[in-house]
Amino acid sequence: MYQAYDDIPVDKLFTFADLVHPESGKLDNSVPKNVSEIYSEAFRIKRLAPNAFAVQIRRALEALCEDRGAKTGILEKRLSTLAERGEIPTTLAAVSNVLRLIGNIGAHAAEELVKPWQVYAIDEFFRTVIEYVYVAPSKLNDFRASLETFDSKSTKDDGAT
Repeated sequence: MYQAYDDIPVDKLFTFADLVHPESGKLDNSVPKNVSEIYSEAFRIKRLAPNAFAVQIRRALEALCEDRGAKTGILEKRLSTLAERGEIPTTLAAVSNVLRLIGNIGAHAAEELVKPWQVYAIDEFFRTVIEYVYVAPSKLNDFRASLETFDSKSTKDDGAT
């Protein structure tokens, strides 16, 4: 099942529609390939191996930091760097830190394990970070471009009447 908004040109077909069911491990095209591939791998093991899923999400956060130029230091410092630069707001920086900590739990052979019910929150939080860092800015740019196209077309139409 796909969800789309009105006025999608026929020649675009499903490129602007979102798959809403069944759930997909695919991220938006605006997300860098490395981040997207790590997430896709994580998604495949989401229900089978909660610890491994959490570790993969941690890896995806590392890839996000790498992509955004926060390349030095431990992951905690790299996420702080993104927050200091304003690339991630305070709340999402806190969410990212929780994802990092849960990824640490999943990575170490300790008594504490990532619980199956936590996987859904981890996934939702990670997708929220991705939405803020990559998807929303990309959609805003696309929308602005469509407004410019609309404005230039309406200007031409106004002059022809």
